[in-house]
Amino acid sequence: MSKLLYVHEHLQCKNYLSDDKCTFSKYRLNKGELISINSLNQYLFVFLLSGNLELSHTDGRKIKLEAGKMYSLGFDPSILVNLLRDSLIILLAFDRPQILCDEFNLIGLNKYLPKEDSPVRSLPIKEQMTGFLNTMQMYLDNKMLCRHLQGIKQSEFFFIMRGFYTKEENAMFFYPIIEKNNSFKS
Repeated sequence: MSKLLYVHEHLQCKNYLSDDKCTFSKYRLNKGELISINSLNQYLFVFLLSGNLELSHTDGRKIKLEAGKMYSLGFDPSILVNLLRDSLIILLAFDRPQILCDEFNLIGLNKYLPKEDSPVRSLPIKEQMTGFLNTMQMYLDNKMLCRHLQGIKQSEFFFIMRGFYTKEENAMFFYPIIEKNNSFKS
């Protein structure tokens, strides 16, 4: 892994984010660990790069997640995670898309919404998404936590979703956002 050059310049920038303020975060977790994810007022997406884990939602539902898939967890304020195997995950959390075009594209998926929400909203991590996640890991590993970079990467995530997943897949995956907030009211 390369070391980030001029670290002090990054840290002094007013747009540098602390780990807990980032849109994207990365976790390498050990089997048997029990952690809590709090995403108050944010939509949460999990990219499970390796391992297996079980999520316990506040409503009592338990969902097993497997490697090679990405999951849309919706707007659940607190989730307990039980690690069934050593796991590597990237989380994406936001209250609304940062780029207006991304909002409009999600709203346009309304006509593709399934009749009912699925208890598990998951999609395979395709080759294009893997490339995106590899780059995101490099940024996170090097503490490149710039607010602007995080916004660009969030928009890139939506761009990849539009380009390599069907409208039906997108509607299913983003169901909680589209159904609850058709206009992303502030």
